[in-house]
Amino acid sequence: MLNPVIVNHDDSLILRKSNVTEQPDFSDYPIRGIPWDVVIHPDYRTSTQQIAFFGNHMQLIEMEAVNDTSIQCNVVNPTVFVVVMIEGFVKFQRDGALVSYAMGGVMYMTYNPRTDFTFNVSPGKHTMMVVSLDRDWAISAKHAYPELNTLVDNLWEQQEDIAVLPMCRLDDPVTNLWEYIRILHPNPFLHRADLVGYASRLTDFYHRQLESGNVIRNQFSPKIANTIFSYVDTNYISENGVSISKLAEHTGLTKFKLEEYTRFLFGKSLHKYVRDRRMAKAAQLLRSTDQYIPEIALKVGYSNLPHFYEVFHRYFGMSPLLYRKIENEIG
Repeated sequence: MLNPVIVNHDDSLILRKSNVTEQPDFSDYPIRGIPWDVVIHPDYRTSTQQIAFFGNHMQLIEMEAVNDTSIQCNVVNPTVFVVVMIEGFVKFQRDGALVSYAMGGVMYMTYNPRTDFTFNVSPGKHTMMVVSLDRDWAISAKHAYPELNTLVDNLWEQQEDIAVLPMCRLDDPVTNLWEYIRILHPNPFLHRADLVGYASRLTDFYHRQLESGNVIRNQFSPKIANTIFSYVDTNYISENGVSISKLAEHTGLTKFKLEEYTRFLFGKSLHKYVRDRRMAKAAQLLRSTDQYIPEIALKVGYSNLPHFYEVFHRYFGMSPLLYRKIENEIG
């Protein structure tokens, strides 16, 4: 199987290096003997090692982001994936709605139709291993692994909806298996045969966790996440703003849970996320319009003009007027 996922980097901004044999300095989990494909972008660096084996496909993606980053991807064939999140935190969105997320130290399985999606990360290091399972192999698992039937049925019927099963923590069997996967067998054929065995053991481990109910508790659903996203996007520029208390009233969730959820979703506190959104909107209006600064302050939720100036200066290191002047000169 060829890689069923195409990553769409902005070619005008990236430096791309293929079949790199020297380990990149930000690669901490190399698979011995497999070259790297490296992408350097002003906001992030990624390295990918990948190998096809008897109808399956495995890739190790390591990413170092210096800013909030969103990358567009395409799934070109309906596929069942095994995802092992080694470190970091990643959110996957489709048509602007969250469909899944994963943090370091977990694994899960998912079915993805032929679709476009984005994955989003905050600054920091993010590493994941993704195994795309051969269609015939996945369908043959229907009787052996009944807890996976949702994925198998969706694959068989080529459903348009994404199906995501619960996350479980990486236990010693997976950690040990991961170390074996990273060691290249000197015989390429035997190495690929070993990978088939490793993929089967990963699937078996995950299925046993589902059977025993040994999954991460209190996982919030994409439905809850999208309710939070929608409410914040609608209200972040209102004068009354968005707060954990107001979000709790809107969702019916506790403040404690919302503190936890919003940090997961935004990679920062709700207060900082709203501030960042307001400042980004203010900067966009300063660059693209001739509106007076008090008008812009009101449009991004600041009725107190001195407070707007203070926040803007602290955020950009200059006044709104100077920001507009510099941007106009550059433009």
